Amino acid sequence: MDMRVLAVTVITDQCLPDALEEADVPTIIATARAAEPRLARLVKGVLGGPDGGRRSVRSTRS
Repeated sequence: MDMRVLAVTVITDQCLPDALEEADVPTIIATARAAEPRLARLVKGVLGGPDGGRRSVRSTRS
C-alpha cells in the first residue's frame, strides 16, 4: 500500500512529571484556540492551498 501520512499536534499542557500541577482547562482551550490559525494555514499549505487539496491525483503505477 502506497500512502502518505502527516501527523500534526498542538501541545496545550506539558504535564511535566517533576512539576505536576492541576490542569487549567481554560488555559488549555485558549492555547489550542491561539494555535488554530497557524495550524489551519499549515494543513492547507500541505494539502495544496485554499481548496484544501481537492485536486485530482493520478497514480504513477502502471
